[in-house]
Formats: sequence, structure tokens, C-alpha cells
Amino acid sequence: MAKKKEKIPQSRILTKYISGVTLTRVVDTPFATVNDGASDWKVITIGSNAWGVWTGYIDLTGMTVEQGLTCAVEVADVQESQPVQSDSSSGCLMHDLVHVVPIDWETALGKTDGTVQTLPGMLGSNENIESIVKGKMRHYFINSNVPAPGAVLLGNTSTWGVNQALASDRIYISRVVFFGGEVNEAQRIPACVVALATTFFEEAELSHMERLRRSYLLQG
Repeated sequence: MAKKKEKIPQSRILTKYISGVTLTRVVDTPFATVNDGASDWKVITIGSNAWGVWTGYIDLTGMTVEQGLTCAVEVADVQESQPVQSDSSSGCLMHDLVHVVPIDWETALGKTDGTVQTLPGMLGSNENIESIVKGKMRHYFINSNVPAPGAVLLGNTSTWGVNQALASDRIYISRVVFFGGEVNEAQRIPACVVALATTFFEEAELSHMERLRRSYLLQG
């Protein structure tokens, strides 16, 4: 019997656009929040803390489901052409995540490791680290040396995630921005593009089925 011809690995650049947004505390109710001009963002408030959250996904069905291929993300890059700006004394704390399961941010943002807030994939969260392709944290601080309104400096950055290959039909993307501080202090977040350099390849049928099973287990 003729040997099955293996499919040649296919490289793809996958992109997802995220709109810019201005997040500001409401004047007459300090713990309430308002989202200016971006209907695809939502605000989540827990106690006195508030976050602006954007979520979306890239459909992989045509490659992973219909062609039976596995997706490996080689590089996950967040690209911006404008600066982050903040009027808040606490600066701007922003997280970008590429993940293989949908995240309930109403629940996720209330999780801690017993001491401090934790994000998906880390100790205390509901999500396994295997479900995070890449997470990136950035914390900007007010730049007092620059007179321009809202000027900030990048103070801290970190990444997490295991970048495991996947066989599921979607790859999810989230942007989460904390905005606290005093009334009328704003976070101005630029539009961005999330670019994923990926390779779709064929693996042994049993290996692919196990990866597919694992993907659905992670999705609950």
C-alpha cells in the first residue's frame, strides 16, 4: 500500500486589530467608570478597582479542523504606532494575552494567589499555564521630566506562557488595562495589531487527536 503523502508545513502571519480607547473615572461617582468612544471595549469593576477589557479571536478552523493540521505560534508580537498616555498618579498597567481558551474576565480579575491579584495561567487563577501562548505585562509611570500631557515611561515589563502547539479552532486575544486613581484621571491606550507568526504542520494522527482532546479539555 502506498505511503500517505505528508503535508508540507505552511507558514502564516495571522493578525488581529485592537482599537484604541480612553478610560476615565466618572466625575460624580469615583468608583464608577466610563469608556469613551470604543464600543468593542467593556469596563469591569470589582470593588474600588476597574479595568478596561478588549477580547477577540482568530479563527483557525480552515487549517486545524478542516485540514487536520496543528498550529505552532513561533512569535507573538504586539505592535503599536502611538504612545501610551496616562494622567494617573499610579501610571498605566496593561496586560496583553494570547490564549487557547476563552477567559471569563469578570471572574479572572477577582483572583489572587492568596496575597496579590493573579492573572490567567498563574498561581491562583482558573486557567492552566498550558492555555497561555503568551502573556505580556507593561507598567508605565508618569514622566515628570517631559512637559507633554500624559507623558509616561515604561517602568516594568514581564512575560509568561508556554507557547504550546494547539489543534483547537480558535486562538483568543485579550487586552486588559487597569485604571484607578482620582476622578477624571485618564488612560489613553493606542490602537494596536497583534501579529502571530505561525506554522501549520501535520503530525501523527494519534498525536493530533490527543492534542485536539487536550485543547477541548482546557476549554472545559
